[in-house]
Amino acid sequence: MCLLCVCTACSPSVTPVVDGFRCQAHIMYDGTEYVGTLDRTDPTAAELTLSEPLTMNGLSMRWDGTAVSVRYLGMELTLREEELPIGAVIRVLCDTLDQAVIKEQFQGASRIEGECACGPFALTLDEASGLPLRLEVPTIGFEVTFSSWEVSA
Repeated sequence: MCLLCVCTACSPSVTPVVDGFRCQAHIMYDGTEYVGTLDRTDPTAAELTLSEPLTMNGLSMRWDGTAVSVRYLGMELTLREEELPIGAVIRVLCDTLDQAVIKEQFQGASRIEGECACGPFALTLDEASGLPLRLEVPTIGFEVTFSSWEVSA
């Protein structure tokens, strides 16, 4: 269970957009930098395909809400939710974005703060579009900057 709160003094008209997009994700996790494409066109799933570091180029993680499939160099491994570490990159991304889907509670906020299985998080939204700009989960050293948006109609 995640707990949430909102900074309502930030902007009066922001609605979070947490699915229906594809973007670049620049991830800093526990001192390691990753770059990849986050595909969140389906509200019940997400896929992160890494391009950096070069040794992980092409590694893909797909979360469907109950399991994650990791594909790399022609191999595939599927882990059920209970087998997946709480701090798994794709799980942290989906968990925090899913918390922002309760739009009625977040109308008007450009920064959503809450707590998930990994600890407190802060999600900063673009004030005009509602698209995520930055995600921080400081207790696990997890930061993501989102860019290069493609939004589904």
